[in-house]
Amino acid sequence: MHRDIDAPDTSRRTQTGVVLGIIAATAYSIANLALRQLSDSGDNGGSGWDVWVTALKALATGVSAWVIVLWRHFCGQPVWPPRRVVPALLLAAVVMQFGGNLCFQIALKYLGLAITVPIIFACIICVGAVAGRILLGDPITTQVMTAMSIMMVAIVLLSAGTVSESSNEPAEITASEVPIGIGVALISGCSYGLVGVLIRYFVRSTLAVESLLIVFSTFGLVSLSVIAIGLSGWNTLQQNTLTDWPMLTLASVTNAIAFFAISYALRTIDVNRLNVINASQNAMCAAGAVVLFHEHLSSAAVAGIVLTIAGLLVLSRGHGVSSRAAE
Repeated sequence: MHRDIDAPDTSRRTQTGVVLGIIAATAYSIANLALRQLSDSGDNGGSGWDVWVTALKALATGVSAWVIVLWRHFCGQPVWPPRRVVPALLLAAVVMQFGGNLCFQIALKYLGLAITVPIIFACIICVGAVAGRILLGDPITTQVMTAMSIMMVAIVLLSAGTVSESSNEPAEITASEVPIGIGVALISGCSYGLVGVLIRYFVRSTLAVESLLIVFSTFGLVSLSVIAIGLSGWNTLQQNTLTDWPMLTLASVTNAIAFFAISYALRTIDVNRLNVINASQNAMCAAGAVVLFHEHLSSAAVAGIVLTIAGLLVLSRGHGVSSRAAE
């Protein structure tokens, strides 16, 4: 009887999580396209420009989170993260900002968007499943194991077929630099996969989403800005933002929308299911990369993308069984 009463509420929460996941995937795809454009814009700034882009991407998220937190604070609501979880939040922020966001921006220069996103999502699926099992007790089903195996093959094909480059690149990426891009993309994907599990661990309890986001975004904005100033000073930012400010704004705003949406979604649905929904970025980013940036895909790379989608479909089929069993 209790299960029958709770079933409609559980269903509504799941539907809300799915909608938020779709919003996050769409917003992240737009942000990724803007970041891809920005990866072509800072050639004179070197690594300093990549760090500046990653820092400013966190600006809109930080401003929004601080406004909400301060408003709730003045209303007398408990919104500040407990001191006991702050060290863990800071550690997760380091992994997110440096391992995830900065490595993603660097990988775009080496690999382009159409290849970088599938490699990253293959890692997210695998690391998310393993970390979810260890930290959250989520089951690793036969479907998850099958999907992970397919993803590993996809990573090999994507790595072997990484020849895509934007036709408007000032200099071609050499063959010796491609493994660097692949390695950086793998670090980014593994970091995102781990942080996704940590976010669900934190927000599934009493920690407010905004409390988590102010730590992540503030740390990212401050630490990355300091490093960017040290690498290239203010000149790189001043030279590039005259023409690239609209893209920086678009990336920051859409990243904020996606970050809020995915954090709230993780309160209602498990990591693997959200990863399946969010992986629709593969198709959106691949299409945008080919149409907008004229990236070219080898047959091996296309096969890798197809296998990534196949792995996601296998994982998606598994969720129907697991969710029904949990009800």
